[in-house]
Amino acid sequence: MRFEMAVFAQCFLKFLRLLHCSEEKKLPVKR
Repeated sequence: MRFEMAVFAQCFLKFLRLLHCSEEKKLPVKR
């Protein structure tokens, strides 16, 4: 397993999570 790939995967998941959170904040979501 390559260390660079692991770091890239973690950063990518973090980026997707931030993107998802930002989109959720834009939309009026009632919980």
